Amino acid sequence: MGKNLLWEIGTEELPARFIIPALESLKILAEKKLKESLLNFEEIKTAGTLRRLTLFVKNLIRKTRRNRRRNSWSFSKNRN
Repeated sequence: MGKNLLWEIGTEELPARFIIPALESLKILAEKKLKESLLNFEEIKTAGTLRRLTLFVKNLIRKTRRNRRRNSWSFSKNRN
């Protein structure tokens, strides 16, 4: 069972028209970075006001998924 993560970003007052695009970008980037880091989570939510953006990650697992990779090396004639 994971833990919840709440990240709050305080800002100067943002124009209202920037809030929704900023929250959408925050969610997309957070999801991308968590997946790149092989971290499991259940859900990501965002919320915001003119002075605060928040990111909530539900059930974030601290340990990364096991990533099994097979490595293979080939050698050229010159490198043996």
